[in-house]
Order: sequence, then structure tokens, then C-alpha cells
Amino acid sequence: MFVLILVSLVILLIGCKFIGMFRSEEFPYCYRFTALGIILLIVFYFIVGFYQKENDLGNYTILMYYGSLYCMYYAIRNLWNKDLKVERAKLLEEGDKEGAESKTLSIQICRTTGLYSMMAAILLFIIDWYHTNEKYQLDTLDFNYFLIALCIFVFVFVVRLLIDVYKKFKHGVFYFIAVRSLVVTIWLIFTHIILDMKY
Repeated sequence: MFVLILVSLVILLIGCKFIGMFRSEEFPYCYRFTALGIILLIVFYFIVGFYQKENDLGNYTILMYYGSLYCMYYAIRNLWNKDLKVERAKLLEEGDKEGAESKTLSIQICRTTGLYSMMAAILLFIIDWYHTNEKYQLDTLDFNYFLIALCIFVFVFVVRLLIDVYKKFKHGVFYFIAVRSLVVTIWLIFTHIILDMKY
């Protein structure tokens, strides 16, 4: 079951990407079918939680929690696309309308993908919160894992911020890509606090 849920989480993210493509390319039936598939997958996660016992429940809640974390990263990665907008503006200045239209399409795909990924992140966390009990809460809230994850995101944020500052001086544009790591760090802390308050 652990492997099945892990694989399905990857499928969930792929589905979010495809739903963005189908909506932007105006394939309504494919869009609705994929959206339905994502909804059914979320419902599956919720229902399967009732059948998890002992160690399986601990593994299940950990998967839901870190699945939520990665979905949030994927969401903000798609929603914050200033680099694409800057590239589109440059193409418009150069008179490359075809290239600009391609970037516009990419931005639309990213926006839809990001919104669905964010909804998935929130729903996965709600499912995790609902099924987490006092016994296995410690597995999800293990301070060592939390501290490691927090240090990684803070480190990535600092590195990305330095790169953003360098690009600002070199190209004159502050992309602020570091905001992606910042949002995920805030989400990590927020969800950790909410789970800790449950018991």
C-alpha cells in the first residue's frame, strides 16, 4: 500500500500538469476527465486512511504530510513565474509575436497547474490531519525530520536569494525565485503547528 500511495502521488502531480495543458489548449473533455481523476484520487486517499492500522497508519500519515509539502512546492514553483513573464516582455519588444504567444501559453499552463497543485496540497494536509492520531502523531512531527527539512528549505532560500541579487545587478531584473522556498518553509512551519495543536 505504501508503494501504491507513493506512485499515486507522482501521478497526482503529473495529472495537475496535464490539467493545466488541457485547459490552456482548450480540450474541455480531457480537462474534465483529468479533473475527475484527481478528485477520485483525493477521495481514495481519504477512504484508504480508514483501513490503515499500526505501522501502516504511521507510514500513511507521513506520506500525506510530505506529499502535501511537495505539492505546495510544485504549486508555488508554477504560480511564481516572473522569469517567463520577463522573457515574454522581451520577445514582445523584439517583435517576436509567435514566441511571446508560446510564453503566454506556458504562463497559463503554469497558473492552472499551480492552482490545482495548491488545492491538492491543502486537501492532502487535511486528510493527514484527520487520520493522524495521538500515537502516530509523533512520526509525522518528528523534530529531527522537521529540523532537517527546515534547514534544507532555509539553505535553498538563502542560495536562491543570493542568485536573485546577482541577477538583479547583472540583468537589472529581480526575479525573486527565492520566494518559492520561502512559501514552502512557511507551509512547513504552519502545518507542523496545526498538527501539534491537535493533541
